Parts: sequence; C-alpha cells; structure tokens
Amino acid sequence: MLLFFISIRFDKLERRTRAEVCNRYKTDVYSTKYSRSPPYQDQKGSCTKLNYDKATDDNKALSELNYMRWLVGYDTKVTLASGFDDEQVRCAICNVVNRDLNHEPTSAQKCYTKAAYNGCSSSNLGAGYGSYDAPQAIQQFIQDPGNGNENIGHRRWVFYGGLKTTAFGGAYNSERSGDEGLTNSVAMKTFNMGSSTEEKLPFTAYPPPGYFPAEFIYNRFSFWAPGIPEKGPLQISVKFDGVTQNIAYRFYTTGNYGGSQRGAMFNLTSLPQVNWYDIDYKKLIGKRIDIQVKYSSNVYDYTIYPVDCTAEEKTPTRSPTRSPTRSPPPPTRSPTVPTRSPTRSPTRSPTRSPTRSPTVPTRSPTRSPTRSPTRSPTRSPTVPTRSPTRSPTRSPTPKTPTPKTPTPRTPTPKTPTPKTPTKKITTSLTLLTTTATKENTPLPTTQTIAQIPVDSPSGNSGESSNDNQSGKKQEHDKKMKIIVIASAAAVGLILVIIVISTVVVCKKKYGKQEAESDRSELNMMFLV
Repeated sequence: MLLFFISIRFDKLERRTRAEVCNRYKTDVYSTKYSRSPPYQDQKGSCTKLNYDKATDDNKALSELNYMRWLVGYDTKVTLASGFDDEQVRCAICNVVNRDLNHEPTSAQKCYTKAAYNGCSSSNLGAGYGSYDAPQAIQQFIQDPGNGNENIGHRRWVFYGGLKTTAFGGAYNSERSGDEGLTNSVAMKTFNMGSSTEEKLPFTAYPPPGYFPAEFIYNRFSFWAPGIPEKGPLQISVKFDGVTQNIAYRFYTTGNYGGSQRGAMFNLTSLPQVNWYDIDYKKLIGKRIDIQVKYSSNVYDYTIYPVDCTAEEKTPTRSPTRSPTRSPPPPTRSPTVPTRSPTRSPTRSPTRSPTRSPTVPTRSPTRSPTRSPTRSPTRSPTVPTRSPTRSPTRSPTPKTPTPKTPTPRTPTPKTPTPKTPTKKITTSLTLLTTTATKENTPLPTTQTIAQIPVDSPSGNSGESSNDNQSGKKQEHDKKMKIIVIASAAAVGLILVIIVISTVVVCKKKYGKQEAESDRSELNMMFLV
C-alpha cells in the first residue's frame, strides 16, 4: 500500500529577513513601552464618559495589530471603523467600574447601558493596571492566558482572515474593589466586523514561520488550517535545534471563533509559564524551532527563528550566511589563471621571440657564436665577401685596388696598336703648338694632361723643330701614362662594383640559408 503525503510550507514568511521583521517592530510596536501613568482619565467610580487622547491610543493599537497580522502572513491591513467609539468606551467603563470582564453585562450592574452591552457583546475584552492601554491589550489577546481560554478564542479573532475593520475603547478607575483589583480595561471590536471575502492563508501558526520577535512567543502555541475538522487528530512534533521537545498539553479548538478553521493549541514542557502572563523567552533567542503538523495526507512544515529586535544585530541573518558560501568560488577561479600564465610564458617566450625578430644580429651573437665562423668559409670562398657583410663600416674601398694596380711602364713605348687615337691627339697638339708659335702666344694646358714648357719666340727655327719633336714624344709619353692610369682606375672601379654586387648576393643567400637553418632548429625543438 502506497501512502502519498503533500508537503505544505509558508515560503513567503520564511524568506523574510531579520531586518524586515525588526525594522517594522521598531516602528509599529508600542506595547513594550511601559509607563506608570495611566493613559485614560480616572473614573473614580463614576459612570461619566471622560475624554482622553483616543486617536493616539487607537492608532497605536491599530499599528501593532496590523504588524502582528503581517507576521502570520496577512497583507491586507485592518482599518478603524467609525460609529463604534461610544459603545467601546461605555463597555470599558462598565467593566472597570465593576471590576469584572463580562461580555453580557446586565442591567443590575453599575454603569450599564445599551451601548455598553452592544460593545461588550461584540468585542475582545482585556484588563490590566498601570499603563495598560490598547496596544498592550493586543498582545494580551494574542497571548490568551488563563483558565477558560484554552480555546484561544481571542487569538483566533485577532488573526481572523475576514477582519477588515475594528474599534477600540478604554477606561481607568483608581478605586480598587472586586476580585481582580485591576484598574484599566480595553474593548476591541471584533464580532460582525468581517467580510464575506476572507484572505486565505496556507495555514495560520503562532508563533509563525520565519524571523519572529522572541518576546512575543508565549506558552501557548497554536496551529489551524483550512480543511481540518473540529477535534481532528493532529500529529504535532516540535524540535529546538534538532532536539525533540515534549508536548505537555494539547487542546483541539472548537466553535466559530474567528472563522470556521480548526486546529489545536499545545504547550511545551520546556517552556513553562513563569507567571500568568509571561515565559522566559530570552532562552529562545538564536534557536531554531522546527514544527511539523500532520493531518491526513497533508504535512505542514515550518521553522521559527526567534530574534531580539530590541538589540543590535550581532549574528548574521540567513541571507548573509548563504551569500558567503556562494561568493568565494569566483575568487578561487580568478587566481588560478595567473598561476598558469607565468609557468607557460617563460618557456615559450624565449623560443618564439627570436623567431619573430627579423634582425640577424640578435640571433648571431645569442645562438650561433660558433656557427657563424664554421659556416662562413664553407659557403663563401672569398674572405673579403664576408668581412664587408658583417662590418660594412670597416670596408675601405680605395685600399683594395692600390696594392693590385700594376704600373705598366713597358707597354707605353711598345704599344703600336693605339696609333689612331694618338695621331688625332698629336695632330691636335701640333696644330695647337703651331698656331701658338705663329701667334706668339703660350699654349693653354692643364696640370693633369701636360705641363709643356713654352719657349720664348727668340731662337732659330731648326732648334725649335727639334725641340718640337722631342716635346711631342714627351707629350705622347705623358698622354699614354694618363691613359694607362685612367684605364687602371676604371678597371679597379669595375672590380669594386663586382665585389660589392657579389657581397650583396652572398649576403642574401646566406641570410636565407641561416633563417632556414634557424627555423629548422626551432621546429626540431618543438617536436622534442
């Protein structure tokens, strides 16, 4: 046989932060502000309706009422209803003067009126002393202490989903008489103040799930939900920080107090009632209270986190405790990347950086100090071709032709071949000399071509003709010398050009071969 269970949680309440709960506590709660002075004028046993600051008292009570309803899950706010103020105040006067809380006062009682009866028969009634006022009455109705209140009817009216409006009235009487001896009384309008459209909750629990002010946790826990019948069998378990607690007393709710929903009230052995109105709530601060209620196939689970909203937040809330567990992973991943980059970069950067640099001088001193001398003689037969490639600044071009220029003195008299140019030169020279002698003017010559001495016009013609012939020979010799020197210079210049072109070609070939050899070496290194 298979059993199916439906798990029901109130996630909206458990997602609330401590700050949300405590911030509203600080602005909306007034019951914790005690004072010795009563908030109402002293009746002194009279039935006269006395004025007091009713607007302030009503608004404070309404603010705390809406805060407590918000804690259990209601979003709709209750408002003040006009037209019921006189009934509520008359009811409070009747109760405080008679020292009796009676929902149905009789005409035999002092200060009885029809308005007092209408107010008392449709209200939650509370009493106290000292500074007891309407906000403190709200907490008293929720606590619902004392014998005869096990049905928690006052609490069920406060948390009724159909409650839309309400009204308050209070009174104070300094004359102590009667059984209770209480001096203050408050009436809160609840009956017939609802609406046909109720705000439905998954369940109504007190204390409710999520963060909750610890001082509002009372000895009586309660739970009710739609679909639970009257005196329906409920399985209830409670744990404090994982430790199971003993349920001392259980009472199944009855009657239509605050609607038709049913449930149970239960007490815990570990939370005894210190006095008639309070427990030692401080020992619950910071604990985790897990409650599970089972009915039929429904399982209701919720967790309560009691907090002290009067103190500064010392412990992190649930949201901060979860966020740090998720935020550290990004920092752990970011440092891992830098650790990898330094390990890989030094191994690859030295090998790749020289391959990308096109300059040969960076490689020749670093990688191949021994390779450059071994390869240069094998690939380049002439030593001077390598020297100018490596040291272009030292290559003196005029030194190479000077030791090799042969001074050919022998071919000058014996060279019969260049007679045609010499005849032209000699004839031109003879013409110049004859014209110069005829005009008795010196022959214009240059220092480089010929330095011909010009004789004076005095002398006989025979000597001048002999001298002219000898001068022609000398001039011819000098011309030949100049031609030889010029041709030697031209040959030397051509040799220099050939040497330079050879050097350039060898340099290109050597650079390509060296680059190819370096690349092959790098390829071998990566393959290894």
